[in-house]
Amino acid sequence: MAQAPHRPRRSRVSTKFLRIPQVDWAAVVTGHKTELRRVHGKAFGERLHGPAPGCLVLPEVAVGWRKTRVPAGHEYRLLVIEEVWEEPLGAISPESLEREGCSSIEEFRRYWNGRERHPFPPLATAVAWRFHPLPESERADAANRIFQRLYGRFDV
Repeated sequence: MAQAPHRPRRSRVSTKFLRIPQVDWAAVVTGHKTELRRVHGKAFGERLHGPAPGCLVLPEVAVGWRKTRVPAGHEYRLLVIEEVWEEPLGAISPESLEREGCSSIEEFRRYWNGRERHPFPPLATAVAWRFHPLPESERADAANRIFQRLYGRFDV
């Protein structure tokens, strides 16, 4: 008896959200701050590496958001996530310090203590996101990447 053909594997795309701290909002939306770290967080609840379903496919479009008092309670901007990784918070590189908007580890530690309102935990594992605001000129490419991920294997 002949085997039935296999169903094609399903693909999925979901909206990714990245909460931006109030203190960083202006620098993020203008492109002056291009990295962000969070100790108590996941990279969108997905695995960081590998070809398996559920892994991040970079570059990835995400919605950067913050809470506001008025008018609607939230503000949003589209971001392009270029890279995501985990590392001890105190192991931040000089390049990453600059992308975080700090000139030294001491300045980063002061910024962290003010933003998080608890002591800087240098050995805690942090998720780091490298990103930039999504300009109009990149929107078509981003849409094409999403379409290719969903339907590209069906091209003939």
